[in-house]
Amino acid sequence: MSATEIDSSMNKLLDYVNREVDVRGLVEGKGWAHSIAHVADAITEGLKQSKLSKNLREELLLAIVEKMCFQNDSYLFEENERMVVPIITILQSEGNDYVLMKRIREKVAELCNVFPEDDEALLMYRFNFKQFLHSLYFHLEAKDQNEELRTLIKYSLRQLNEPYYHF
Repeated sequence: MSATEIDSSMNKLLDYVNREVDVRGLVEGKGWAHSIAHVADAITEGLKQSKLSKNLREELLLAIVEKMCFQNDSYLFEENERMVVPIITILQSEGNDYVLMKRIREKVAELCNVFPEDDEALLMYRFNFKQFLHSLYFHLEAKDQNEELRTLIKYSLRQLNEPYYHF
């Protein structure tokens, strides 16, 4: 495929990721829907294409983080683990985790400003994002990579869990 065709395909996938709202995993009586896990696999394959533009790689990275902050439902079937794989792929190929670290800081600041005691959407947002951070941390830890990012994730999780430390 040409660089134009690869970028075009990945732009369509990016559009799909941004619009997908059905995040069910296993659908009783029907089988696996698991759209987010399948999207993660498709993104990972696209990221392996050397002709994929750097700008689109960054857009995909940010789209993954946004999707892991989903607030309409909880991810229950290890979607967080699957979505970490393309993140690791990006980090290994680009060697620059500044964009990801900046977005994590922004999301944590946003979530620390409001503790969602009875707001179901915010609780799902927090839950999904924290699960994603846990998964990312342990993937990086297992590979002994990106120490600065791992430190940020540990600090971020402490910040997010601060309200629970005072019970």
